[in-house]
Amino acid sequence: MHIRQVFAACLLLVMAGAAAASPPVRVLENTTERRQNEMLPMRDGVRLWTSIHFPNGMAAKAPAILVRTPYAFEMEGTLAQGMVADFAAAGYIIIFQNERGHFWSEGETRIIANSAEDGYDTIDWIAKQPWSNGKVGTFGCSSSGDSQVKLASMGHPAHAAAMTMSSGSAVGVLGAFHEQGAFYRGGVPQVPWWTWYAAAGISDYPKFPAGISDHNRDWLAHSLRDWLARTPQSNYNPETGYPEDVLVSHLPSMDVVRAVNGQVTEFEKFIRRQPNDPAWDKESFFNEGDPYRVPTLWVFQAYDIGLSPNVAAFEYAHATAEKSDIRDSQYMLISALGHCSMLTETDRTINGERYVGDARYPYKKAFIEWFDHWLKDKKGKALKKPRAEIYVSGRNQWRQFASWPPAGARQVSYYLDSEGRANSRHGDGRLRDAAAAIARQDAYEYNPRYPVPSAGGDVCCVGPKYQPGSFDQSQLEARDDVLVYTSEPLPQPLEVVGFVEAVIYVSSDAPDTDFTAKLVDVDAEGRAYNVGDSIQRARWREGYDKPKMMEKSGVYELRIGPFFVANRFNAGHRLRVDITSSNFPRYERNLNTGGNNFDEAVGRTARNVIHHGSQYPSRIILPALAE
Repeated sequence: MHIRQVFAACLLLVMAGAAAASPPVRVLENTTERRQNEMLPMRDGVRLWTSIHFPNGMAAKAPAILVRTPYAFEMEGTLAQGMVADFAAAGYIIIFQNERGHFWSEGETRIIANSAEDGYDTIDWIAKQPWSNGKVGTFGCSSSGDSQVKLASMGHPAHAAAMTMSSGSAVGVLGAFHEQGAFYRGGVPQVPWWTWYAAAGISDYPKFPAGISDHNRDWLAHSLRDWLARTPQSNYNPETGYPEDVLVSHLPSMDVVRAVNGQVTEFEKFIRRQPNDPAWDKESFFNEGDPYRVPTLWVFQAYDIGLSPNVAAFEYAHATAEKSDIRDSQYMLISALGHCSMLTETDRTINGERYVGDARYPYKKAFIEWFDHWLKDKKGKALKKPRAEIYVSGRNQWRQFASWPPAGARQVSYYLDSEGRANSRHGDGRLRDAAAAIARQDAYEYNPRYPVPSAGGDVCCVGPKYQPGSFDQSQLEARDDVLVYTSEPLPQPLEVVGFVEAVIYVSSDAPDTDFTAKLVDVDAEGRAYNVGDSIQRARWREGYDKPKMMEKSGVYELRIGPFFVANRFNAGHRLRVDITSSNFPRYERNLNTGGNNFDEAVGRTARNVIHHGSQYPSRIILPALAE
């Protein structure tokens, strides 16, 4: 049954009980005194549901903080860890808006749809209201962070400052990153999107009748929280969501949402697009060549799906913004954990399985200072901070960088070497400070029916079985289809902060396959903690203009990454690099046929080879900092 038909049939029954019920507790209930709801018309006539919350005791014009979201904000009791309540208490008007096509807003549902144009029109409307002081800040985590980045290219005069957090899908094509909104990494589809689309990317939301009261609308939004993501025939569970094993393992991959009887979403369209499809250009992603025009505090997490491309976006804005004052008004903060995890750190923070110390940070104070500087002209400490503040695991401390990239960083390479049997951590793979004179190779069989399972990393939103963070990789490193290269114990610490890249020389008997690289910190007890990884589909090794298949007789240079790392390898620890062809369900499995992959259900085993030595200097390149 069509979701709107189901909604219409039950709406009257639900509303009948609304008068006796109380609306859900909202994060702003104690810090705001009144609310004004609007259906704001955009330039094309589409109206967006917008909810304005005025702070307690507001006696004069005030600045506003805008949060644009694809979610029902009435249900977001933990929105950005409740920081909007602190902003309201500090005298800011808080404005929520549903993106077009989502929940109560009109229009076509698309990922961060019209984020620049709709954001611009909304800021324009806010700045002209009698209660506005003419200055607007944008704020939010995840999707609410994504939509700010493209909006910043518009440079509305009233858009005084931005704070984008965990902006995973903001980047389309930028520098080395051909992400298309984090749908791809190295030309490989990222499986977390599959589960997000099944649960949250619904294309057909119910619409409430005109004139519905705030009370009834809030109550209905709360009541329909779980119902909206399922049909009566769906196997969706309100407590656990969709069965994640079906979502991540079903073949062909283009049918994964249908396999759980999910709603119609953009996934079916996106999964059929290759990374070089010109249709991606029509999405609201931030791309190479876009201007950047707004002072921004970029807030990231070390094990988040969008970390690396969005660090690149910060670097791009800091280096290329049209005006020097905007270039100098870009700041970055990278905390220790996963997606939107700020304020969850403790004095004894555990990242996955790894103890990383006291990772707390005075977020609320810093964030209010940021907006006070730009929206209230309180010239305090907001711009007296370091250019970047990054929590470095291993050091287990926040490290401050006055400039970015960090001054004094040097590129250090470790070269892969073995006697020809680097398979598993029990093999003879090693890392050297120079390429060996003798050319050798290591081979393994990659069977897509038995992929190497994911264990931590920069994953998001796949389900409770697959958590982000740093986990002991020793069990995975016992597999023969994982090549393991380990250094000697370090005589002194090696601190790595910045982009890491693996350069490997490969061959295969398959026309196309994937290669993964994982950087690992092996402590004195032998625990092997992942600190960064990436993947590359071989057909895109020469760029994304046109795929190129491999020949059986060929040896090809392939670059994996760059991927961002912030880790101190302490004295006595060892560096390790794991090379294989799958990291599932972090990334889609390559079926090794050279076909589309998304419409295939049967794969083949590939014999993949890593070459090393002076002729083929396979290596990992690290940005090492001075102590």
